Amino acid sequence: MERSALMRGSGLLLIGIIMIAMASTTTRAQPQAPASMPPGAAPPPNITQILVYGGDFSIFINLLMSSGVGAKFQMQADNPDVGISIFAPKDIAFTKEPTATLLRDLTPQQLEALLEYHALPNWQSLAVLQQKINSVTPTFATYSAGGEFKLTISMVLGQVQLDTGRNVALITSTRYDTKPLSVYGLDDVLLPVDIFGPAAAPAPTAGGPSPAPASSPLPWSAPPSASLPSAEAPYAAPLSSAPPSSAPESSPAPSSVAPPSEAPSSAPLSSAPPSSAPASSSSPSFEAPASAPSPGQEVGFAPKSSSPTTLISLFLLSILLFRLF
Repeated sequence: MERSALMRGSGLLLIGIIMIAMASTTTRAQPQAPASMPPGAAPPPNITQILVYGGDFSIFINLLMSSGVGAKFQMQADNPDVGISIFAPKDIAFTKEPTATLLRDLTPQQLEALLEYHALPNWQSLAVLQQKINSVTPTFATYSAGGEFKLTISMVLGQVQLDTGRNVALITSTRYDTKPLSVYGLDDVLLPVDIFGPAAAPAPTAGGPSPAPASSPLPWSAPPSASLPSAEAPYAAPLSSAPPSSAPESSPAPSSVAPPSEAPSSAPLSSAPPSSAPASSSSPSFEAPASAPSPGQEVGFAPKSSSPTTLISLFLLSILLFRLF
């Protein structure tokens, strides 16, 4: 009798140990779901990751990081009620002339205004932009840089066209277009009249066109295989002056001075080169994360729990063993 009771007790102890071990193993192996979020809420989009994944925007990313403008853009994108629309020029756009020459002599303040000119202070989807016809639109720089800094947006031959008053750029791709953020790829850098002035008409010369100045490599030009450029400031190189045209002394060339543009509400930024080398940048960093999570990757852990089927099976096993002993 005592032996039978002892066997029963040993059997129950063994069953308890087996149940605890199986429950612990089931809890560790169970896949865990990401942390729950409030209904209707979504994580804010990361502008740097979108541009990195889009490719061909290394120079624009570098300028956003070194100037601190990227942090301003991200703060605006984190506001779901307002949002932001960004126009990102591709790397090849920064190597075109005369853009490459004009960008060499920008001061830090002018560079910041130029980058802010490449964004609208609210979210506008591609469908909204396609409905605009000669729509004069304020930019992010309108409210922070002083001056007008406006764009004229139109739908021309199936493409959205951005007219600065000095040059025209086209939206060639859409990298992201979900509220509160839109990121569009451009084929050219937007050159605001507030910094560079209106485009001047070419002056006719008796001896033919003047030779173009030799172009030197841009200090921020990224190699074809570069994934993310360095954060050095790109505006330290001096501007090379063009040689004078060879017009005869007896017949002076007609004046090529363009009529002055209408003065903006506040004084425009000066385009003269800085008298001294720019100080080292102390603007906030806008670096891309070292390792970005791949799309669709699950992050987070769920609370430990055991499968109901496993517990029922263990309970039935304990009853069976109890009867056997």
